[in-house]
Amino acid sequence: MTFIRVKIIKGKQYAYLIKNKWLKTKKMPKQKVVGYLGSVITPHIKETMADASFFDFYNIYEPEDYLGDKSRDTILKDLVKFELVRHDTGSKKIRFDTGTFTLTSSNRGIVLKINEGFLCTHTIQSLKDFDARGDEEDIGIALAKAFVNAGIAVPKDIFIGYFYQCRKGIIH
Repeated sequence: MTFIRVKIIKGKQYAYLIKNKWLKTKKMPKQKVVGYLGSVITPHIKETMADASFFDFYNIYEPEDYLGDKSRDTILKDLVKFELVRHDTGSKKIRFDTGTFTLTSSNRGIVLKINEGFLCTHTIQSLKDFDARGDEEDIGIALAKAFVNAGIAVPKDIFIGYFYQCRKGIIH
């Protein structure tokens, strides 16, 4: 299992990907830093976007119409773009590369602490590459946790559509 840990170094926050490993001989966990994710910023929701919804932003009247012709990658891109537009990052210029699903600022990894999670390249990639094989209920819970961990507030109808896009083509 991996998770994100924030460390404060000289007054600035930095995010690291941590992996837990169980040591059988010592009967205790060991944590290892897997990688550096980037500096952390905590943007606030723009006043003009406080009441905006994903559906309003993309002029969606019927979720089924939106989901009907969208791939899972396109849905994820739209969700990330919406969160980036909703949050004020101050002077930081945030770039979301829709081809590589990377989030950067000044060509360096960046981590946005939003909506109870961390939006960064790692969490976006985790959603993009989400493995939906297995028990449907367990997979639904894992996907919901992945969205929360990424700080993406996904509407219920869009979540269900994304879930079915992930399950598409999987043999039970």
